[in-house]
Amino acid sequence: MNFAGRQSCRPSLIRTMKPYLPHMIILCCYSGIALSCQLSTGDFPAYLFVFPVNVTAMAVWIALISAMCLLKPLSGFTNRATCAKASVAVIGLFAAVCIIQGFSTARLTGSWWFVAATFLLLSQLLAVCIRGLSRSRPRKLRFALIHIGLLLALGGGFWGSPDTEVHRIPVTKDKARDKVIDANGNFSYIGHSLRLINSKTEFYPDGSPKDYTAVISIDDSSDVCLKVNEPYGLSWSEDLYLSSINDGFCILEIVKQPWKHVQYVGIWMLIAGSMLLFVQGTGKSKKNGK
Repeated sequence: MNFAGRQSCRPSLIRTMKPYLPHMIILCCYSGIALSCQLSTGDFPAYLFVFPVNVTAMAVWIALISAMCLLKPLSGFTNRATCAKASVAVIGLFAAVCIIQGFSTARLTGSWWFVAATFLLLSQLLAVCIRGLSRSRPRKLRFALIHIGLLLALGGGFWGSPDTEVHRIPVTKDKARDKVIDANGNFSYIGHSLRLINSKTEFYPDGSPKDYTAVISIDDSSDVCLKVNEPYGLSWSEDLYLSSINDGFCILEIVKQPWKHVQYVGIWMLIAGSMLLFVQGTGKSKKNGK
């Protein structure tokens, strides 16, 4: 067996990981603080950041990151915080958190460490955007579309999460209803009355359900046909979903997402930037036939 070959691999691996060690140590300390908060206080108190608190906090966050990027005394720290090694470390931390969420049956997106990892990723992405746009660089439009688009897509979900509301309402044929219930069991009224007109369930040959369809009357003035995962827009911020169908009634879900349009803008910017990247290429020319 070639033991010399194994031993020679270790120094090269250490040399490869050595530049990342300072960033990894900082991220470990950062994650440790978030984990300590999780163990001592439970999930992150998102209810404290509903509008307008979240907008105010976002404005302060943008101002602080902008000052860190544009002030000369902080340029050395900013260079280290936005370098490629720092980006790899932050993205690695966020990917690890997402992988853990994927293999877990519990909802971890409201935990301190998930919020901390997302906030750190958004902070570094914002710093990269500000520094990149404040300098003269080739293909700045493509850079802006991709980076700002990603920032809006992720940031819209992060800062808009406290304003997201999910309510359920059972509707029947005999009476219109306008009282909904949230996940905590609290009742409230919506600005619409909903009533079930008819419902239908399609089955596969083996008897398992294939599709659900329900016709709902809204305010006794308009009828809409709902299917699973095909919502109807009640307003600019509210969507009506068909959740389940039972004998004689069905369960509807009303999801309020005021920040979803920010995410849509970000997604379209990402698509436009990706198309420019495909058309323009990376911009690296091959030399000497290599």
